[in-house]
Order: sequence, then C-alpha cells, then structure tokens
Amino acid sequence: MKFRLVDKITSCVAESHITGVKALSLEEYFLMRPLGVRNEFPPTLMAESLFQLGNYLIYSTWNDKLGNLVMFNSIEIIEPLVAGKIMEMRVDLISRIDDTVKLNGTGWIDGRTAIRGMGCVATLLDIEQLVNPEKFDFQFRGLCESHFYGESHESAS
Repeated sequence: MKFRLVDKITSCVAESHITGVKALSLEEYFLMRPLGVRNEFPPTLMAESLFQLGNYLIYSTWNDKLGNLVMFNSIEIIEPLVAGKIMEMRVDLISRIDDTVKLNGTGWIDGRTAIRGMGCVATLLDIEQLVNPEKFDFQFRGLCESHFYGESHESAS
C-alpha cells in the first residue's frame, strides 16, 4: 500500500470482521475530485479505505497473506467524506473458498451510511509478493488501539 487510507483500527476479530476509522484532515485538502470540489475525499479513495481495512482483516486472519481485489458486486457512495469529518468503517469476511475471499464493507459518517461495498472478491497472495512483511506488521500494529493489542506502537518521525 503506497498510501495508507486507514487512520486507526478499533477492533478486529480474525475470520470475522474488523472496524476502523478514516479521518479527513484539513491537510488533505489537495485531494480534489475531477470537477474541482475542494475538501471532499474522492469517492474512489473512500472505496480504497474500505479495501485497505479488508486487507488488514485478511492479514489478521492469515498473517502471511494479503488480498488482491479482483472484482466487486457493487459500491454505493451515499454521502461524501468532507474535511474535518470521520468515517467509521466495518468490513466483514463473508466466505473463503481456496485462495479467494468475499468481503462486505460499510462506512458511516455521523451515524449515517456513507459508502457500502458488497461482494468484494479478492485473491489471497503471499504477503511477500506485495509488501515488506515486517513493515506491514509494524504498520498494522501501529494502527491498533493500545487496548486492542495491549501496547502502543509509535512510528519515528
């Protein structure tokens, strides 16, 4: 993942679901939609936030795998994520057949559904094919709240 679009993992149950948040800061104002709407997170990046959260669920379940998205049944953008707002997200693992998983994800802003992704299918690949495993593990643990893994990890500035 070149750009990390998940700011915190709030809970994770391996083989089941994961929750997290994306906060759109005022520093991310440079992310403009094609028509020049300032202070709105592009819808494609809202979807990517859900996909990345899903990859953290895959990692927490298998530790040596990450998902490569191959298709999705539907992505519905209902409300934009604007600067200063927080999107709470949840991704559920629906099924696994061999090296293929199916996920559903939802994001909420101020308690209202903002994005819904259904039937997201990913092929499981060895983590080494996509990222450095040690760096990814450090990033994953750093995103988790201290009560979730029992300790806090801070990255060096």
